Amino acid sequence: MVRKLFLTFVLLALSLTLLAMSERTTVISLGLPSYGTAKLNDEGQIIGFSGPNLALGWSWKNYFKPLVPNAFNPYWDIGTLALLVPYIGIGGDYAIALSNGDMFLIGIEAGLLYAFINLGYVF
Repeated sequence: MVRKLFLTFVLLALSLTLLAMSERTTVISLGLPSYGTAKLNDEGQIIGFSGPNLALGWSWKNYFKPLVPNAFNPYWDIGTLALLVPYIGIGGDYAIALSNGDMFLIGIEAGLLYAFINLGYVF
């Protein structure tokens, strides 16, 4: 168990380092994905995020409409947990715009066997 936790921490640290070197909009979250890059539409608006999650899988979060600051933004998501176990869920994020242009996300998500409150930071 300690070994898996250590490996997860190392992978998270390496991934965050690579993401920090990127100029793309990035999210760090307690939800799914745990960290990743933004998907943008033709106008440059955020329409979702994709990246690895802390459950050792990959997640794709897709907003129904482009992300709007200071508003509730519903989404659907799909991905894997423990490398191969698929999941699908729905949820919503309230995006709080910060003075430096970043956003803080507070959300809730539910799937077939889970529900949780999500906190995230978009920079």
